[in-house]
Amino acid sequence: MADDTSSVIALFFLWLVELFSDDSEEQSEETSLTAHGMSNITTDHERAHVTADVNRLWNPNHEDQQQVGLLDDSDDRIRFTSWKTDEVKQVQEGNTYDIQYARVGEYEGDPQLTLDTYTEIERV
Repeated sequence: MADDTSSVIALFFLWLVELFSDDSEEQSEETSLTAHGMSNITTDHERAHVTADVNRLWNPNHEDQQQVGLLDDSDDRIRFTSWKTDEVKQVQEGNTYDIQYARVGEYEGDPQLTLDTYTEIERV
């Protein structure tokens, strides 16, 4: 039941963002709100959808971090972080996951994903 509620909330949130975004110009794939695939992720995106392997997990360097690691698909790698306050499903090193609605941010000049309350994670 909680997973269904989270899915509905995530979809509603994305619908609201798109509803109130500027419609005066057509949005290209590069400037759309959601990136699909790691090679397409830039800091211009708000959310991302990737299917990737958890390549590596590091020990969190902040007490509020839940997990810190590296995702890897056939095209690219990207760092991710999750926080304890978001109560996100944990991932395991070596497994492949379909990750939807991950928040796109930046870490040391490179795009990074944050797995937050709106993120849906399914092992594939």
